[in-house]
Amino acid sequence: MRYGWAEDLSRTGQFYSAIIGQFYPGVDSTYILPKHVWENVKSPKEYDGTDAMIGCGPFIFEKFDKDAEVVFLKANDKYFRGKTSIEEIEWRHFRTLESLLLALRAGEIDAQFEYYNPVPGASIANLVGSDNVELSVVSDVGVPLHLVFGFRKYPANITKFREAISYAIDYQSLVEMIVAGYGEVPTKGYYPPTVQGYNSNLPSLEYNPEKAEEILDSQGFLDKDKDGFRESPDGKKLRIPIAPRMSQSYTVRAAEVISSQLQKVGLDSYVESLSSDAWGKKAWTDRDYYILLGYCTPFGNILAEGAATYFVDMPGMYGTCNDSELAALVQGAIKSKDLEELRDWRSKIQEYVSQELPAIALIWGDAIYPVRTDRWEGWTPMYGYGPVNYWSWFSLKPVAS
Repeated sequence: MRYGWAEDLSRTGQFYSAIIGQFYPGVDSTYILPKHVWENVKSPKEYDGTDAMIGCGPFIFEKFDKDAEVVFLKANDKYFRGKTSIEEIEWRHFRTLESLLLALRAGEIDAQFEYYNPVPGASIANLVGSDNVELSVVSDVGVPLHLVFGFRKYPANITKFREAISYAIDYQSLVEMIVAGYGEVPTKGYYPPTVQGYNSNLPSLEYNPEKAEEILDSQGFLDKDKDGFRESPDGKKLRIPIAPRMSQSYTVRAAEVISSQLQKVGLDSYVESLSSDAWGKKAWTDRDYYILLGYCTPFGNILAEGAATYFVDMPGMYGTCNDSELAALVQGAIKSKDLEELRDWRSKIQEYVSQELPAIALIWGDAIYPVRTDRWEGWTPMYGYGPVNYWSWFSLKPVAS
């Protein structure tokens, strides 16, 4: 593909092949950089010159107070779409969500902004009824909690075993615990209704521990030594570790609950306690796990392949499922020539996921972001991301005193 410029400074593009599946998710993450700054920079990742902050957006970087951990931005008077309704932004860093929410309730900040970090259910109760605080609730394009199986480990690579796991989990209890009821039990196809190509014909996930036990029995996973836990069909001890993404505290709690539910059907499950670095190495580098708990970001779900990037074993993706059937479906989605074809491939991926269960969306939730309403009005919620976004910079107005 080649980019060019029209006389009105709009961008034009020339494609050498029709692949909307590859192109459209990256439109909003393709940035224009000043040539005079970057054309002679040999190591962009290491470059930290003061002119590295020069861009073409609606705000101009003014300074960073390292001690206070605050970034100061001011409106760009020369922005091509006009000046924003906000003169300045103070972008503060908080080390914990709890401290951020305390600052919001105290009126020290106006809103929460962090890519795909909506307020979890456990914190919502403390915000409901707070003076001058409004909860912006938007349908989530991401998946706030999912389970991914490791196909390099036995018996996670066995379809029937994964099916038994799926029946052993109480999804409604997770909806109540993690998102305080602001969500629903997903279907077996993983992808939420907010994404292109959602397949509405697939069954919802079902909590049925009796069925889980029946499947495990039929596959030879029996408690042969009568210690309360099942052994492998060959009689060997079977332990199932669950590795939650430690950066999100609610995934740890969810892992504990799921582990307890697996134990109730006779599986010797336990929660691995890993540092964020160790979890990342296990998940992304070594891919050496039985069960991962994490989440899918909105961007992950709008990629051509969607959340398959987390469970398919292909170049540039993170999963361990090397089934050629799944790889062909993902390849078809990536090479889609138009949206209709992309939707069709995505629907087929969901059908595959519902049958083979390489991953399970544990919750479909609403993304909840709090804002204060005593200083600014006119927040524009963005589908899946919340109210702090490009459109709000132009729609916000000071509240009349």
